[in-house]
Amino acid sequence: MEKMKVHVNGKVIVSLVMTIFLIAGFFVVSASAKEIVLKGYYIWGKRWESNEAYFKWAEMVNEFGKGLVRIQFVGGPETIPSLDALDYLRRGAIDVMNTAMGYHSGVVPEGEAISMWYGPPWVERESGFIDLLDKIYRKKVGLTLLGRAQTGGAVCLFSRKPVDKLDLTGLKFRSLKAYDPVVKMLGGTVQMISAEEVYSALERGVVDGMGWSGVGTTWV
Repeated sequence: MEKMKVHVNGKVIVSLVMTIFLIAGFFVVSASAKEIVLKGYYIWGKRWESNEAYFKWAEMVNEFGKGLVRIQFVGGPETIPSLDALDYLRRGAIDVMNTAMGYHSGVVPEGEAISMWYGPPWVERESGFIDLLDKIYRKKVGLTLLGRAQTGGAVCLFSRKPVDKLDLTGLKFRSLKAYDPVVKMLGGTVQMISAEEVYSALERGVVDGMGWSGVGTTWV
């Protein structure tokens, strides 16, 4: 009887407004081989709604891959700074990660194209778009893009102060590459702040507002 084989691409990125899965490395595992344990990481705090689809996906991997492959979470931004996570993934410190493209757009700017799409993930895949981005990620950073589990998060700007016209002069916004052009065009100042520090930065007045997805804002 021919041995059953499972193909597992070794490092994963998942991005949630851009919920994306990337993986580096490639394994062929026979049914008799020792179970492979992939170290999972979540870029946002564990209780954030932006992780829900990612955690569900990991549960499915563990269920269907039982005895062959298992995702074991090592933590989130409390263990690895979210803005540094891509580097940790590339070096093998973690194997699976969920993220938003804006966190590494300086390395793979093409990834930001995914924020312009709000349709179903399966249509996105059928169109060949995911395959194209996968080739780019493989070439630039040695990671494989598996896809994204959730869409629907628009690119938004939130402000602590009333804004009644298209003018952000004098206001400081927590931003990523996806939001920088809009904030600057409207006269605002941008400041890079990781997800886990956004709430306290708003609370202390370090910034006046934030660029964020429409997904994962129930904590605001």
